[in-house]
Amino acid sequence: MSSLEQAYINIRQKVFDKKKLIELYNELDSKIADSMLNDGYSIDDIKQAISTENPTLKNRPLTEVNMYIDKHIKINKADLVKNNIQHPSLPAKDAYKEKKQIYYYRFDQLFSKYDLDIACTLAEKGYNLKDIIPAMCHCSLFSAHIKDQKNITKYVDKVLSNINNARFFRQGKVYELAKKAYIKRANDIIDKYSSYSKPNFNSFHEGVVVISMMMNDHFFPEIIEQVLRRNSLFAKADDTYVKDIMDKCRAVKKAYEDIDSMQTPKNVKNEHDAYCFFAGEYMRHTGTKILNGRDEQRIIARMFAEKLPEDTIKKALEASPVSMEPGRDKNKYIETIMTLVKDKYASQKQYAEKQLPVTKTLYIDKINRMDTALKIKGYIGTEKNRSYYDGIAAKALLNKHQSITNIIKVIAQNSPQAVKITDNPDKTPENYARWIVNAAKKAIEKEKDILNFEEIKIPPNTSYKQLKNLGITPQLLYLQAIKERVNIYPSLSDTLTSSFIDRDALEKIIVQHPDADKEALYQVLCQNSPRNCMPGISEAYPGHVMNSVNERIEKLYHQKEMAENTQKNIQKEYVKQCGLATEGVNVDRSMMLAQDGRAALRMLMNNIDPADIKNAIATAVKTVVTVAGASAILGNMGPLVYANEIVKKAQAVQNKINIIADYVPTENKTEKTVNEDYIEKLQVLYRQKHFMQSSMDADVMKQMILENKYPINDIENAIRNNSPIAIEPGRDDKYEDYVEAKAKENIEREKQKLNYYKPVPRLEHSDSAINEYKIQQKQLINHIDLPYTDFMDVLIVETLLAQEFAAKDIIAALNDSPLNKSDKYAENILKQAQQRFTKEKEQNHDNVYVRTLTTITTTKTEL
Repeated sequence: MSSLEQAYINIRQKVFDKKKLIELYNELDSKIADSMLNDGYSIDDIKQAISTENPTLKNRPLTEVNMYIDKHIKINKADLVKNNIQHPSLPAKDAYKEKKQIYYYRFDQLFSKYDLDIACTLAEKGYNLKDIIPAMCHCSLFSAHIKDQKNITKYVDKVLSNINNARFFRQGKVYELAKKAYIKRANDIIDKYSSYSKPNFNSFHEGVVVISMMMNDHFFPEIIEQVLRRNSLFAKADDTYVKDIMDKCRAVKKAYEDIDSMQTPKNVKNEHDAYCFFAGEYMRHTGTKILNGRDEQRIIARMFAEKLPEDTIKKALEASPVSMEPGRDKNKYIETIMTLVKDKYASQKQYAEKQLPVTKTLYIDKINRMDTALKIKGYIGTEKNRSYYDGIAAKALLNKHQSITNIIKVIAQNSPQAVKITDNPDKTPENYARWIVNAAKKAIEKEKDILNFEEIKIPPNTSYKQLKNLGITPQLLYLQAIKERVNIYPSLSDTLTSSFIDRDALEKIIVQHPDADKEALYQVLCQNSPRNCMPGISEAYPGHVMNSVNERIEKLYHQKEMAENTQKNIQKEYVKQCGLATEGVNVDRSMMLAQDGRAALRMLMNNIDPADIKNAIATAVKTVVTVAGASAILGNMGPLVYANEIVKKAQAVQNKINIIADYVPTENKTEKTVNEDYIEKLQVLYRQKHFMQSSMDADVMKQMILENKYPINDIENAIRNNSPIAIEPGRDDKYEDYVEAKAKENIEREKQKLNYYKPVPRLEHSDSAINEYKIQQKQLINHIDLPYTDFMDVLIVETLLAQEFAAKDIIAALNDSPLNKSDKYAENILKQAQQRFTKEKEQNHDNVYVRTLTTITTTKTEL
C-alpha cells in the first residue's frame, strides 16, 4: 500500500459516518430480498446471503442479525409457490451482489461528498491529482461496496469533475462566502418586487435561498445551517425553525440527486423512478438546474403524452423537489399542478378530440349558410372570395370559444382554398388556415376596441378644424360614429366586419364635418376597421350584408345569455387562476399586484376577453379593499381603475412575449442593434422553456456584458424596453438594476471558478486525442459559463498531457479549437501547457519532499 493510499484511508476513517451506511443497507435489503423471493430463492438462502454480504452486520450479535434479517424478508403464499417452482441457477450470494449493483447510484449519493472532501484535502497537502485518481479507485468506500469496474470509473470521474468547485470554496473563508451569498440572495428576493419588504420574508423565501446556495453555489448544508442560525432574515428564526428549513432543503437536494442518477428508462421500476427520469430528461434538455412550478407542468405534460395514468403521475409527484420546498404545502401543490396541467394539456387534448367534430360541423354550417344567403341574393357564393368567408367562419368559431388548434385543423382540411395546388412549399394548408385564424383574431380585437369604446361629448355645430384643436382626432370620430349606431341598434355589434358599417360611419363624419381631412379618415379606416383586417378584402373591400336585422336581433338574446354565463365562468376562472398562480405557496396581499398580474396573463393566454378579465378582477378586489396590505397597493385607485391597470400591464407583457416568440432576424444584416441582439438571445432561452422568468434576463445581460459590444446603459435600456418580465405588475421600477447586479455577480463567480480550475484527467478517457479534447472542452464549457479563451485551451491541453497523449496528437486535436486561426496557435498553446504541467510536477515533488523531511524530523525528535 502506498503512502498516498494510507493517507486516503486515514482521512476516510476520520470523516465518514458509519451510521449512514447502516441506514442505506437497511433501505436496500428489503428491496433486494423482495426481488430474490420473486426470482425463486428460498428464505434460508436469502438469509444466508444477507448475513454474509451485508458488511454492516459483521461483528454484531447473532440475535440482532437474525432480527434484522427477519424484518427485511416479507413472505406470502404466492412467493412460496414460486420458491417451489423456480430454481435459479445463480448462487444466492452472487445474486445478492448482482442486485446490489443496481443501486450503485445510492452508494454514489452517500459517498461522493466524502470522497470529494478527501480528494480536496489530499490536493491541498500537495499530492498530484493524477495520483489521487487511482487512490480513489482503490480506497473509496464506493469501490468497497460496488465491484463493477465500469461504475467505479464513472463514479471517480463524476466526483473529480466537481473538485474545482469544491476547491474554489475551500480556498476562501467558506462561512464568509456563504454568509455573503445568503444576504445577497435574500435581499434579491426583497428587491424583486416593489411592494415587498423584509418583514414579509418567510420560510418559502428562505427555502428558495438555501436551495439555490446548495444547487447553484455548491455550499455544504452544514455551512448554510450555520449562516441561517446567525443571519436569517426571518424575524422569528430559532433553532427549531432552522432545523426544519434545513431538513426540508436536504430532502430537496436528495430529490435532485435522485433525478440526476436516473439517466435511462430501463432503470425505471416505480412511480418515483418515472418522475426522476422525465424530470432529468427535461432538465438536461433545457439546461435547468432548479425546477419551478412551470417547469413541472411541462414534465407532467410529457408524462400525460406518454399515456401514464393520472393516479400514477400524481403518485410520481411525491418525488418532486418542488413539492418538498419549505413553505409549500405538498399535497396542495400536487393538486394545484395537476389541475393546471389537466386544464392546459390533458383537458385540451380531450376537448380537442371530442370537440373537433363539433368545430367541423359549426364551420361547415356557417359556410353553407353564408353560401346559401349569397346565392339567394343572386351572388355566386362563397367560392368567389373563399378566404374572406373562411375568415368570417373562423371569427364565429373564436367567438363560440372553439379551440384555435381545432379551427386551424378544420379549415386546413375542409376549405377548398387551403388545399389548392401551389409551387410554393411554404403555402401549406396549415399555414393558410393559420393566416385565416390570425386575421380573424385581429378583426375581433378591432371589434372589441369599438364595443369597449367610452363615448366622448362632441360639441354640436363644430367644424373638423375646431374639433382637432380640442384634441378630438379622426380616430375618435370614427369610433364614436360606430359606437353611437351600435347603441341604437345593438345587433350591429355582430356585423362590424360588414361593409356598410365603415361606409355609414365615414358618411356621417363627412356630412357633419364637411371640412374633414379625408386622407386622415382613410388612414383611420386602414388602421381601425375590423373588415380591413379580414382575409380576402381588397383596399376598397366591397362587401355584402350577410344577415337580416331580425336574424341579428334573435341572435342578440342568445348572446346576452351566453355573455352572462361567460362572465360567471370567467369570474370562477379568475379565482382559480389566482390560486394557481401561487403554486401552493401561501402569500399575503402585499403580493397582490404580482398575483393578479399572473392570473390576468394566464387568462389572456387562454383567449379570454380583456374586458371580462377587468370585471372579474374588479369584482374580486371589492372584497379585499379593507384587508391590510391591499389598501396600500390600491391607494387612490378604485377597483375598476386597478383592474384596468392590471389587465393593461398583462396585455403589454403578453405583447412583448409574442414579439420575442415571433421575432425573425433581418436577412443579410451584418450588424445588430442592442435591442435586436437582446431579443434574439432571449428568444433562444424562451424556446427552450416556453415561458419567461427573470433569470433569463440575467443570463442574456451576462452574455452581452461579456461580448462587450454595447455600453451597460444601452443593455439596461434594451431590457427596460423589451423585457416582458420588466413590466409585469408588481415589478420594481428599477428591475434592470436588479438584472445588472445579478449578471455581474454571475460573471464574477464564473471568473473565480476559472481561476481555481484544475485539469481533471479522466480514467475512462478516449484513445483519440481529438475526441478527448472535445470531451474535456465540453466539460470545461459546461463548468465555466464564460466566452472561450486560449487559457481554456491551455487547461485542456494540460489535462491531455496528464493523460499521456503525444504532442503531435495534441497539436492535431487543437485544430478543432474555435480560436485556432494561425499556424503557430497549436504550438504556442502546447508550449504554455507543457510549462504549467512541468511546474506543477516540480511543486508536487517539493511538497512530497517537505512532507518526508517533516516526518523524519518528527521521528528523530520523538526518539
